[in-house]
Amino acid sequence: MLMFGDPYTLHITRESEIWRDNNGKSMTLGVFKFGTMEGYICEPFGPETTERGKDKRIPAGIYNIKWHNFGRYLKDVYTKNGRIGKKHNLNYSELKKGVIKLYNDKVPESRGILMHAGTHGGWSEGCILPNKSIDKTKYKIFDLDDSIKTVYEIMRKIEELGIENIKIKIIDEIN
Repeated sequence: MLMFGDPYTLHITRESEIWRDNNGKSMTLGVFKFGTMEGYICEPFGPETTERGKDKRIPAGIYNIKWHNFGRYLKDVYTKNGRIGKKHNLNYSELKKGVIKLYNDKVPESRGILMHAGTHGGWSEGCILPNKSIDKTKYKIFDLDDSIKTVYEIMRKIEELGIENIKIKIIDEIN
């Protein structure tokens, strides 16, 4: 069930898992709501862990966020000169402040949980991939352009509201 709440909380509700022969092709699917914005998310296949480098889901809970602009996800990542932009022939504008990193008292910043664009669980490596559409039948969950556009929309809203005011709440409803 999609959670509704204050406009300063990005709500994520996990709904299902898909196993596809290995962890890289497998994923956890859910929905998100952030103010009036709604869509889907993809995360790694479970179980939850606080450990870095395991390519598994993060624990359900409430997370703080901060800007992230180094390593594999620089502000130019989706531009024609950026890592993903070059590889997929993209030409998006530079992200103003980067992507976001999630953390809380149980899950340290060093766990490296980011929210960024991607097309399936193999892109996740422990992160959260948002999008506006989903196709469960083909297991190619997201269109990369739609995922990037969703990331930009979320980042703009976070900039507008002030990152220090935003929380991310993850609820697990997988049976």
